[in-house]
Amino acid sequence: MRIIEMYHRIPENFFAMFRIALAGGLMCGSVLHGAGLGYLAGSADAVVVGSVANRIEGATQVSFTIAVDRVLSGSLPSQTPNLAVVHAWAGALHGPGQTIVETLYGIWFVRQTAPGVWDVLTARPSVGVRTILGLFLPAATAVPSSGPYSYGPGTPALDALAYEVAAGIQSAAADPELLRDAYSGTTTPVVLSVLAGYLASANPSFQAVGIAGTLERQVPGAIQQFAGLWPAIGDDSHAADVLSAIRDAWRDPTPSGVLQLATIASARPPGDALRANATRALAAIHTQETLPFLAGLLSSTDSDEQVQSVYGLSSFANGCPIQTQGNTASLAYLMCDGPSAYKTPETVANFGFRPGPPDQEQALLSFWQAWWSAHPELH
Repeated sequence: MRIIEMYHRIPENFFAMFRIALAGGLMCGSVLHGAGLGYLAGSADAVVVGSVANRIEGATQVSFTIAVDRVLSGSLPSQTPNLAVVHAWAGALHGPGQTIVETLYGIWFVRQTAPGVWDVLTARPSVGVRTILGLFLPAATAVPSSGPYSYGPGTPALDALAYEVAAGIQSAAADPELLRDAYSGTTTPVVLSVLAGYLASANPSFQAVGIAGTLERQVPGAIQQFAGLWPAIGDDSHAADVLSAIRDAWRDPTPSGVLQLATIASARPPGDALRANATRALAAIHTQETLPFLAGLLSSTDSDEQVQSVYGLSSFANGCPIQTQGNTASLAYLMCDGPSAYKTPETVANFGFRPGPPDQEQALLSFWQAWWSAHPELH
């Protein structure tokens, strides 16, 4: 069934509910990160590690000189040790340019704009485009020669860069969230190795970022690792990243994976953040194995749990695909034309994912409670 055909047969206030859902963030949203290393390295003429001793900040540009220690990729004319940078921005300072003396050391993604003049790419968009901190990533003062982030000659440039960023964050005691930004959209053996290194850290923040990254990449066994780590990282400032990774990205449909996630959610009380995000993931997966848990939420005292229950049950019955970040953006998750022995005109008409007027909400709950009772083979 095409999406427009489905619209013709669902409740009249669907479009209003749809707009509210978009505004309220009920549907899975994309996890927003900064520009990934692949994009940055591919867009730069060279990637260098070096220091900046001072800079001139103005309203429209910032200028400084990078004293280059080493070149990670690309090349520099005559291997020049210093790069004069002029970067246009809408700066936070107004009026005449001000000289700021502050030593900065990091990884810079540089492009030549004229003979002897360079620009830098924004390396951390999440920091903001009006601050110098957004223009570089932390770096170690030397090539990592030991430990989980060491690499040798001949290592591919992008892999070496991934190791350098991980080592730089650790050596600078920087926010490990930078790693998620840098690795955005990238899944390679090196990235997975670094995430495993973060998981093995004794620092809860590094552990949280490591498990969030593995969940986002659907690494087998990640939900089991999460279950063991959660008591240690649940109060960390990065715990929200882990919960969003479960809600928006984790989509393991295997029976064992579903059972593990349902067990985690069932152990928490209604209204608990972990339970809420796990419930949304299970509703998005909506395989047969999710149904006993979801059906149990039809009588929940939490209205959001009831919404997720109706959404999951109706998506299963109507042959809707698993909801992912990709098909949410395209709305393809609503193209419910997959094979289903349970689809009927009534199940289509009672498809729902957002509470409407009280009478309609109760009608949806009553329909799906009766539907569930009528199909004991799914219990």
